Amino acid sequence: TADALFTHLTESHIGRSRSGNLCLTCHWQQCGKEFQKRDHVTSHLRKHLDIRNHVCPICARGFKRKQDLAKHHKVH
Repeated sequence: TADALFTHLTESHIGRSRSGNLCLTCHWQQCGKEFQKRDHVTSHLRKHLDIRNHVCPICARGFKRKQDLAKHHKVH
């Protein structure tokens, strides 16, 4: 599933600073985008995957990132 893939990518390929294996570059299909913080690269990674965990309670439209749902709320 997409959720399992996201978990694998964040744990095995992005890593964590306390484990000494933190990588802040997106390697998805030669994307190459670089970030300053881990949460920025994990948020960016959702753009490449079809994970829509943030659902509008009014119209049931799904969004990949929380901030995209917040922006969408303005249309209602």
